[in-house]
Amino acid sequence: MNSQQYIKFLYIHLDSVNLRVVRTLENNEMKYARIMNQLTFLCKCRQYSVTPKCLKLKWPHNGIRKNDIINQTQKKLLTDLIDFNHKKKETIRKDLVQGWAYMECKYRNTYILDVIIRFLAHQHENEFMKCKTHLQHKFELLIRGTNKYSEPYQAPQQNLRSRPNILSSDIPVPLNTRPGQLDPVKTKVINLSNCDITPTQVLALTKGMKYSVAPTSLPIFDLVSGIEKGLHKLEEDFANQVRCEMYRCIKKENNKRIKPNLSKEEYIAIKQIRENKDLITVEADKGGAIVLMNREEYDSKLKLILEGEDFEELNEDPTTKIERKIYRVLKKYDDIYNAETRSKLTPHHTCAPSIYAKPKVHKQNNPLRIIVNCKDSPTEKLAKFLCKNYLNKISYHTESNIKNSYHFVECLKNMNITGTDTMASFDVEDLFGSVPVRETNEIIMRKLKENENITTRELSGIQELLEIVSSNNYFQHKGKVYRRKEGLPMGNPISPVMSNIFMEELEMTTLNENMTCKPKLYKRYVDDIFLIFDRTDKLNLFFDLCNSQHPRIKFTKEIEKDNQMPFLDVLITRNTPSTIKLSVFRRPTHSDTYVNYNSNCNPSVKKALIKTLKNRAEKICDNQETYEEEKNKVIRALKQNNYPEDYVRKIWNEVKPQQQKPKPITTVAIPYVKNLSERIKRENNKLNIRTVFQSKRKISQLIKTPDLSEERRNKNVIYKISCSHTDCQSGPYIGETKAQLHVRKKQHKYNLQKMIETAELVNHKINADHEIDLNTMNPIEYEKDWFKRKFKESSYMKYTYNKCTISKPSVKVNRIWDPLLSNIYKRKSADSTMPSATTTN
Repeated sequence: MNSQQYIKFLYIHLDSVNLRVVRTLENNEMKYARIMNQLTFLCKCRQYSVTPKCLKLKWPHNGIRKNDIINQTQKKLLTDLIDFNHKKKETIRKDLVQGWAYMECKYRNTYILDVIIRFLAHQHENEFMKCKTHLQHKFELLIRGTNKYSEPYQAPQQNLRSRPNILSSDIPVPLNTRPGQLDPVKTKVINLSNCDITPTQVLALTKGMKYSVAPTSLPIFDLVSGIEKGLHKLEEDFANQVRCEMYRCIKKENNKRIKPNLSKEEYIAIKQIRENKDLITVEADKGGAIVLMNREEYDSKLKLILEGEDFEELNEDPTTKIERKIYRVLKKYDDIYNAETRSKLTPHHTCAPSIYAKPKVHKQNNPLRIIVNCKDSPTEKLAKFLCKNYLNKISYHTESNIKNSYHFVECLKNMNITGTDTMASFDVEDLFGSVPVRETNEIIMRKLKENENITTRELSGIQELLEIVSSNNYFQHKGKVYRRKEGLPMGNPISPVMSNIFMEELEMTTLNENMTCKPKLYKRYVDDIFLIFDRTDKLNLFFDLCNSQHPRIKFTKEIEKDNQMPFLDVLITRNTPSTIKLSVFRRPTHSDTYVNYNSNCNPSVKKALIKTLKNRAEKICDNQETYEEEKNKVIRALKQNNYPEDYVRKIWNEVKPQQQKPKPITTVAIPYVKNLSERIKRENNKLNIRTVFQSKRKISQLIKTPDLSEERRNKNVIYKISCSHTDCQSGPYIGETKAQLHVRKKQHKYNLQKMIETAELVNHKINADHEIDLNTMNPIEYEKDWFKRKFKESSYMKYTYNKCTISKPSVKVNRIWDPLLSNIYKRKSADSTMPSATTTN
């Protein structure tokens, strides 16, 4: 295909918008080919102290230091030009990443994309070689002119495997290899919808759902409330000393502009995706890619699952009944669980769990995997308590159990593999959904009875609490309540532990049988099993035996292929029939999406990411060759996430011994703001106060409309009740509540009916002879954290209403914060309410 045929092909298959994208890609490919050679040429000039003609200076007058000054200036200009070209190269690279990400999303796995890749690879290579030849000749002329010996000019090496001649159509080109880059570009955005998305939208999404967006202004209230939460239990004099230091830090940065890490165009692109009601944006089930789906298709697939035989619809929400049942059982066993434990485990004002789904893009028709969000559910804390205190102590202790990939590597080191051995892996289909709950509960109780430290009465309490947690697998979706008939939900804290206990029992039964097909090696991580057999027929017999152990448990198997077998994060490869090498394994769906370098988060998080990836390479790779390969893969992947290569290599090679730090007096949690947060941390370190940073306002929050139930929206709020008397001097009633707003409203109504004098509304009604209109009860602001909610309530009273309110503040707002907080609250209208929340009678 020549240039004319290629252009004709583009005009036939592409519209005007996508045609412009391809032509821009072509221009950037040519620029990238040229800039790579130009940088090499300039660096060679600097290395051999020769000056390109474009930088040579002439000065007509004589001087004592004329030549020295000219030479120094030329060197500085050369260095500046190299720096400028490095930045230019990075800009072109980012444009290429954006363009190819868009094309991958638009024409994924199509002939059109294949043709474009082949042609641009050919064009890129031609331009690269042309520029290389020209600059090589130019450099040799410069060297001859200065009579300096030089080793042959070396241009940057091309990865010719990723740039085959387009005329050689028999050479396959992998679709994930892009011209102009020496590394494969993983698919980070997958568009399964009918909507067209722009290159800018793709660029914004490739940053990842967890990309933290820098605040548009200083989050003063979150900073102050975070500081106050950490100080409120300390001695007043010491706390005031800390407040003074923190105030100086915040005041110094208050009027400074915060540099945005999202462009205006990217903000608009995200807003367009958010406002498109026909589109839903979710993360893929595996790999971290972002998937765009038609909302109608997403809802219909979810509905089909919920209407299947595994789920049933309930007539009412059982949340309140479960709360009461947990309270009664804990009260019944008050001799086992003290008042503090009962207080922590007893649920108050909780909500029904909700669900969300992730598409399995690696499977045909992209089925959904349902995940239950148990946060703030009635059984959440109880499930974690049972796991920590009982279930974890009877699980994960078998010889076959492996903790993680590193433990698996240690197990393989002592294993001798012969040429006749076969490696395989078994996997349980939908383990969580297949676990028989009642049978697993019986296994748990039988194992707990073997523990002599647990009394018979405590066993009875555990059994009742375990029954509550494991049997109430319900959730709400779009106003309806559903229950899983059998199995455990993914997302429940107790599901992994119970599933592992059941699998331990199942494998014990299987391996203890007197059989001739026992594996040489059997290692399991939850539902993933790695096996080695000395004969293939034994493998098949053992597979059939495993599938016959329980009617609900079905295994799938994978046998080594091309002398390779992946398991967890480890790829086992046969070097020779009796030796193996280990390397890091990544699934084909892995998108190489990590914390972006430009994300608004603590730099220590980015350093920890590099250290973690290095640690994984060191512990898994068993020779220098695979270690270096993995190191280069990590560097390439992080460069795609905007990490400078020099920074990655510096942290990778950094060796810092861990220092023992004294136990901190308290912990202060504040939002991360570049420069300010580091300054606050330095001051706190001097006072032995631990500082942690929170990254809020992520792309996932900007792009998704929260699908919250009415009861979740009306929980954890600051609210206002107005007095019916228009000339009331006391102002409104400002309150806060963790409960749903309608529950708090009923409490106020009861107090007014019974005239309970300890209630502030009742006192106002008696003393001022004013009626209280509860219909004016409206939420002002949402705040989940209990201390911040009380602090915000008190701030409203002090600054918005100048302390003229019916209610009294819950916490004291120190006057040192007045110059900062008064500017926030003085503009808040007394009639401001949360638009998304409504009260319920």
